[in-house]
Amino acid sequence: MLSPPPHDEEFGWILTGDTDLADATGQGGRELAITLARAFGVRALVDDGSSGRVIIDEDAAADGHLRVVHALEPISAEPHLAVTPPPKWAGDW
Repeated sequence: MLSPPPHDEEFGWILTGDTDLADATGQGGRELAITLARAFGVRALVDDGSSGRVIIDEDAAADGHLRVVHALEPISAEPHLAVTPPPKWAGDW
């Protein structure tokens, strides 16, 4: 089931039953998200159980594209993502 975001928000569709759908199509969660995002012309964020702070490309974001430049800390699900620690003054945000 796809639940749309509230009328005043552009981002926030939630897919329920994604595990069953991924199993039925033979796709993993990330691959299913890519397939659905392309089909519906939207962006997708996948909660894979790992997390971490990242820096995004602000120019790309202004154009509607979410592009990660680098992580501020290691992210277990993305071991190949470059990590650049934040400056000491920003270490606790």
